[in-house]
Amino acid sequence: MNVFRALSWGYNRPFTDSSEPAGCVLWFHVKPTSALHVMAELMFSALTEEALAGEIHKLDRSLQFAPPVQYTVATPALFFKKPTHYPGFMGEYIAEELARYGVSCIPADDDEVNGFARIHARLRPSPAGPWLTVSNACDHLIKSMGSALSHETNPDELALPLPAVTALRFGVMSRPSPTLEVQQVAAPPFGTPAYFMKRERDAASGQRMFGQAK
Repeated sequence: MNVFRALSWGYNRPFTDSSEPAGCVLWFHVKPTSALHVMAELMFSALTEEALAGEIHKLDRSLQFAPPVQYTVATPALFFKKPTHYPGFMGEYIAEELARYGVSCIPADDDEVNGFARIHARLRPSPAGPWLTVSNACDHLIKSMGSALSHETNPDELALPLPAVTALRFGVMSRPSPTLEVQQVAAPPFGTPAYFMKRERDAASGQRMFGQAK
């Protein structure tokens, strides 16, 4: 299964809405058709990097998918930025701490105009089925998408910060590629023509490793 995460970071709740969590992690499944399915969400506030990584790993285990998550896109502000005129030492960044606890991240594309355009494109109908679906377990994302309002002067941006919608935008903008399911082919029975043909192909394509006896 082709799975990735999107992380919208926050520690303190937005002052504009005390009931809104500070951050969100979404889990995406990329289907062979390149359609996206949001499998799960994790809403959080006031979590250290270690605590957040622990919650992420816990949800990973509960989802029981394989292979592991392919990548995690996250808020660009979490990453080291090369200083141009800074003479001292740079402190540790949040992305470094998350990686230390087993959640390696890459910077997300934080372009709101293009990001929300991609979400709208995913929400359009398609003959092959929906390009974006959301699990019923993602209560906060569903609520946020229904209540999101445009900014008064910049209609292509949000009026209020909504971590779940931001994480969705990060995920959609990460250019996920479809993965075809690999079918396991049973080995041909011993003694059959297919068995001997496979043995000959394997022998012809095999190479002796360094130090291996002939």
